[in-house]
Amino acid sequence: MMNLSSSQMCDILFSQLCLRVPPTTAIPYGDGVHQANIMKETDGRSYTLLERETASMAALLLRGHVIVPMQLVARVPAALFYWPLIQLAGAATDNIALGVAVGSKGRGNLPGATSDIRATLLLLLIGKCTADPAAFQEVGGEEFFRGLLDDTDSRVAYYSSTFLLKQIMTENPEDYQHILQSLIVRAQQSNNEKLLENPYLQMRGILQLANDLGSRL
Repeated sequence: MMNLSSSQMCDILFSQLCLRVPPTTAIPYGDGVHQANIMKETDGRSYTLLERETASMAALLLRGHVIVPMQLVARVPAALFYWPLIQLAGAATDNIALGVAVGSKGRGNLPGATSDIRATLLLLLIGKCTADPAAFQEVGGEEFFRGLLDDTDSRVAYYSSTFLLKQIMTENPEDYQHILQSLIVRAQQSNNEKLLENPYLQMRGILQLANDLGSRL
C-alpha cells in the first residue's frame, strides 16, 4: 500500500473539489476571502505559465484558475480541512516579519508549496464554517481562528483575521462599532494609522483594546 504525504492527500482532495475556470477569466480566490473580484486577462498566457510551473490545485485555486462549489465543500467533513492545516504548520515557511505585518499575502512562495496548501485548506475551512455553524464549533470556534493570528504564515494570519472581523461585524455589530471607534481614537492619539491598515492589524488592535478595557468580544 502506497503511503501518501499530507501534501499529496490534500492535492487529491483539492482535485476532487475543483472545477476549472476558462483561462480568459481569473477569479483571485484568496484576496478578500469571499469577495470574488473578477480579473480579466488579455489572453491565457499567465494561465499556461502557471500550469507549466505547477500541477498543484492549491496554486491554481488561489490564483483563480479553478473554483470550488460550496455544495461540494458542504459534503466534506471539517476535519479533512482542519487536521492537515495543523499538521503542515511546521513545514510552512513564510513570515519575513509576517509579510510586513500581513501586507504581503504569500506571493513570494513557490506555487504549490506548503504555504499554498495551508492557505487553501484555511479558505475552504472558512467557507465550511460560514455555511455550517456546527462545523465552526467542531474546530474550536472563535478561539481556534484567534489562535491562527499567531501563525507564522502571513496568509493564514490574514485570512483568519478577515474571517474574525466578519464574524464580529455580523454577530455583534454594536460592540464592533463601539470598539472600532475606540480603536480609531487610539490610532489618532498614538499617531499610528497602521492600526487600521488591514484586517490583521485591525483585529490585533481590537483584541488588544478589548483586553485593556476588560471587555470581551
